[in-house]
Amino acid sequence: RLADEGKNIRVVSDQTVTPTSAMELARVIIFLMETDSHGKYHATCEGSTNWYEFALKIFELAGRNPTIQAISSSEFPTPARRPMYSVLDNKRLRELHEYYMKGWKEALEEYLYDSNR
Repeated sequence: RLADEGKNIRVVSDQTVTPTSAMELARVIIFLMETDSHGKYHATCEGSTNWYEFALKIFELAGRNPTIQAISSSEFPTPARRPMYSVLDNKRLRELHEYYMKGWKEALEEYLYDSNR
């Protein structure tokens, strides 16, 4: 909406995250349900980024070019405290099942492609 209105978009750039699509998460859940494995697993897309770079990639893939400003977490207060680094490692999935989730960029491309069909 802000991009459509030509407004400046401010996005936090100092929090390192791994965006994960619902489709990728559903795939790994189905995979694990079909095994005899039990326990806890980290299941996130591969790679990491920050919210600012994530926003840039979304608009790039959407063919849009709004003005996006990188800001610090302190400039964007939220009711919930957010960790500065929240990247998880899918080591158990890889080691026990040789299962590799898509990278966050590939999953984002798939999501945008599917939602535009």
